[in-house]
Amino acid sequence: MTDCEVCGRGFGTSDRLKQHVTDSIPHSPDHLTLCCLRCTSKSFTTKLARQQHLLGSPKHRVCKLCPEHWDFETKKQLKHHFKIEHPGQSVGNAQLEANGLIEVTDFRTLRDATNEATRGTPSEPQVQGHLESESAPATPLDRFFLSYATFRYDASLPPTASFEALIRHCRWKRGTDELRDARAEYQRALRQEVDVWFGREDDIGAWHTLCRAVGIRRPPSTIEECTQVLRNTHVNIVDLIEWGRNRAVGSVQVFQTRDDLVEYSREHAKIFPVKEVQANGETNVVLRHLLRRFRTRHSGVARAQFSKHGMDKYKFPSDPVAHKASTITGSNYRFTVIKPTVLRYEWSPDGTFEDRASTFAINRKFDKPDYSVKETEDQLEIVTPSLHLSYDKKRFSPNGFLVTFINKATLWGSEWRYGGEHDGGNLGGTARTLDGVNGRCDVGDGILSRSGFANLDDSESMLFDGEGFVAPRKSGDRIDGYLFSYGQDYKGAMRDYHDISGKQPLVPRWALGNWWSRYHAYNDKEYLDLMNKFEDQKIPLSTAVIDMDWHLVHEEQVTHTGWTGYTWNKSLFPDHVAFCKDLHERHLKITLNDHPHAGVHHFEDLYEKVAKAMGYDTSDNAPILFTPTDPNFMHAFLNVLHRSLEEDGCDFWWIDWQQGPYSRIPGLDPLWLLNHFQYLDDSIQRNGSGAIIFSRYGGPGSHRYPVGFSGDSISTWESLAFQPEFIATASNVGYGWWSHDIGGHVAGSRDDELATRWTQYGVFSPVMRLHSSNSEWMGKEPWGYRDEYAAILRHFMRLRHRLVPYIYTMNVNAAASDEPLVQPLYWSHPGRGIAYDLRNQYTFGSNLVVRPVTGRRDTRTNLASEKVWVPPGRHVDIFNGYVYDGDREINMYRPLQSFPALAREGAVIPLDKALEPRNGCFNPEGYEVLVVVGQDGEFTIVEDPKDDSAESSKSTEATEERHIKIEWDQKLGQLKTTSKGKQWKFNFLSVRTISPTLSVVIDGLETPDVVVTTQTHAASSHTPYSMTVELPKLPNADCAILVDLGADPQLGVIDRNSQIHAMLQDAQIDYGTKDQIWSIVRSSEPASTRLGKLMTLNLEGNVLGPVLEVLFADSREA
Repeated sequence: MTDCEVCGRGFGTSDRLKQHVTDSIPHSPDHLTLCCLRCTSKSFTTKLARQQHLLGSPKHRVCKLCPEHWDFETKKQLKHHFKIEHPGQSVGNAQLEANGLIEVTDFRTLRDATNEATRGTPSEPQVQGHLESESAPATPLDRFFLSYATFRYDASLPPTASFEALIRHCRWKRGTDELRDARAEYQRALRQEVDVWFGREDDIGAWHTLCRAVGIRRPPSTIEECTQVLRNTHVNIVDLIEWGRNRAVGSVQVFQTRDDLVEYSREHAKIFPVKEVQANGETNVVLRHLLRRFRTRHSGVARAQFSKHGMDKYKFPSDPVAHKASTITGSNYRFTVIKPTVLRYEWSPDGTFEDRASTFAINRKFDKPDYSVKETEDQLEIVTPSLHLSYDKKRFSPNGFLVTFINKATLWGSEWRYGGEHDGGNLGGTARTLDGVNGRCDVGDGILSRSGFANLDDSESMLFDGEGFVAPRKSGDRIDGYLFSYGQDYKGAMRDYHDISGKQPLVPRWALGNWWSRYHAYNDKEYLDLMNKFEDQKIPLSTAVIDMDWHLVHEEQVTHTGWTGYTWNKSLFPDHVAFCKDLHERHLKITLNDHPHAGVHHFEDLYEKVAKAMGYDTSDNAPILFTPTDPNFMHAFLNVLHRSLEEDGCDFWWIDWQQGPYSRIPGLDPLWLLNHFQYLDDSIQRNGSGAIIFSRYGGPGSHRYPVGFSGDSISTWESLAFQPEFIATASNVGYGWWSHDIGGHVAGSRDDELATRWTQYGVFSPVMRLHSSNSEWMGKEPWGYRDEYAAILRHFMRLRHRLVPYIYTMNVNAAASDEPLVQPLYWSHPGRGIAYDLRNQYTFGSNLVVRPVTGRRDTRTNLASEKVWVPPGRHVDIFNGYVYDGDREINMYRPLQSFPALAREGAVIPLDKALEPRNGCFNPEGYEVLVVVGQDGEFTIVEDPKDDSAESSKSTEATEERHIKIEWDQKLGQLKTTSKGKQWKFNFLSVRTISPTLSVVIDGLETPDVVVTTQTHAASSHTPYSMTVELPKLPNADCAILVDLGADPQLGVIDRNSQIHAMLQDAQIDYGTKDQIWSIVRSSEPASTRLGKLMTLNLEGNVLGPVLEVLFADSREA
């Protein structure tokens, strides 16, 4: 093998090398004076012969005004050159046809002539790179870039980089004729450049050069053999050009698939003019072989390789371009005062800034805020109502970029420096997953901080291209961040966040019920029998989760590990359509698990259908790789692969992506692509409402795609102890719909108490989903636990469905008001230190404060203890009716049947009246309303008529949202509502006595057929102290209801002695200690005296604590 030292081509013999040197472009140092640089097939033995050729050929047009532009291909190009470089000068027809020739013997002469023509010597050479060598010829690309006299052309840069630099230099705008013409000339030069570095397809030397370019160091000796070696080779043609221009050093990147090549070409803007080549006969080895193979293998898709393949239907509302009046821009920086409390800051080395929507920021256009600017040559100050920025106009640094905040969130004030110390006051956000986490994990930063500000770095996030697909950010040293300044107005900060990042969507009502999930290879009979068992136990469900064994996994035809699959396993589900229909008839929604990372393999039923949609050649059964950055693949993935399975019964998808944030295009996270497009696709299928996916968290902005799957929980008390805090801090990044593996998925040990406490927490979390592994021993069926626990599990799973009217209304309010169902205490009480300390206590909707129990019971008292802060105002525990003075810390002790769940005075909480609700979470036939007297209160229940049961919907044709307002007037002691065709029961918590004046008035007439009862607290029957008023079935759908308790009713005072006596009776302690406690409790001494005596007993906290709670929770005397 013999190689040409100049161009790198390989030849089998020295004779072939000599013939190549003789026939191809001359390789001598005086090439420039002996060869026509555009007519590359013509060379001359003397300079005079070459000069005569140029002057006599109509192809050559020379500008006399600037010697470096001595060769133009078209009249249009020469005219454009005069317009740009010589404004005011004219060019005549004679000059257009042929110009005088300025002889240039080498590039040093050319450079000198260039400097003189541009009236000044530049500080750096305008022609660099390979043009510095006297022996290197000017190529079509060189001539193109050199046709712009004032452009500083660096031939060592890739052509794409030079063209982008030229666009900035000439300040061409998108869509203009100037840019369009220049791009056409550039693409023509690209086409001609291929001929410079690669020869004809009938030249073995050209084939050898192509082999070397793709890394084949020992090319075959025949053209036929080269053709076979290069079969199915995917390379970028612009890369091949760069390889030639770089003197054939190394080799170009070779891609495994056409999709990889498309992604790479789009990312780096290395687009070769395919259409022009297709329109002309080609003999070049690259253009004939590579493009022919591309067209043949992919059935004509070459013409559309960069189109969006129908993805434009996935455009979504956004307004990402800020008002120009809100921006302050310099050569390399831009600041945008988005809102009075939000500042965007950007740095760009080339002065180009990003106006496309990002995964976080989809809206940036708001009314111009009030702000002022002070500027000097080296200093910039921006002052808004919430902050003061000082900046030195240099690359952002801790010394040069300082923001001080105008609030009193801290005693010492707050400031932020770019790149400075991390804000220790940040209150946290959430994490991508809890996979493998046993206890706490890092939840990153959220929008809220005790320092009164937060910084969100958006520099690395994915972008939306505005045409239905996504794009990476530009490369280089670029910074894009947002500063939120809010003091202690946490709710205001989150409203700003949602204004910029989008609202949290409404979750469908059925998603708020109980989900059944287990990683287990059920067959259809086993699964349906399981559903029958739930019905027999009167435990309602709303969602049937089918984990990965629905598809082929271990079967012989599966050619990978089996995690990915799209073909129902016929041995387990002989008739999967009938199976899905059966579940639907039980009012259950179905979600299928999808681990998409392995793509679609030839054994799948839908392989050929997906391949046809993509134009993919299946002749060799090659797998269709998972390439979410390819719009062609994503369109087929959603509209063919998933859609076919949806038509068979899948209601929504569990997207179980576990492979990390990397794709073939840096910056495009597969999880983001899956979440975004799957959610939008589901929304389209549901006509814009009720969309849902089930997937992991991707980062700020993920709240737009509920519901979140937190991963494989470890079944330990440590895991449970962290999850309440985890869902609460997630609200600090707007992520309001986490779903956990309730009870734990893996590891741990059998612990019925843990399972029960975890389920109680799950009932008072955003999404209640039981889940476990395929272990024989880890099933979460409630009847599989010991009787004590099983009864409680059944009760709480029923309670979850009874709570749906309250939760769904909070769901509607969250979508409108940016206040999620679960909130940390400090959202409402930012000035109270205790609100930050009790991380596992949170608000559950507007009327409840809960503190799940996350520790074991004390074996002596059978009670578990949790420290609770009662917010200001008197509160009642909805489970036992205990009354608590407000604004205090107290240890609360609870039996297995309950945990602290407090409702403030004036709270109104609607429940489904049915004690054993049905599957599906339909709008209820009747309501039980919990009411806490003591302050005025109201609640408006929201119902969507499409959530009516089939029986109810027959009686109404309503389509608009229904609102049922319930009002409590404390002064009058009256509750008012309208019947709306429902049955009604009102439960006045901790009201101990029935007023003799109590009355119920329906449509102005007093109704005697009312059942009024009082009840005392009994943990075993889950009843609190309360008085209930149950109405008869009402005569029409819109009756006015008034329940009158008498003026200014008050919460009752519990019988402390009876409660303490019951505790002591059950306590597993010595009798003498019981006697001592009881003697002190029942004495008539002042409370302070009794407290002192009890403390002298030196009892452990878990023994004495329950007594103290009952004695001193409510300061009022009976």
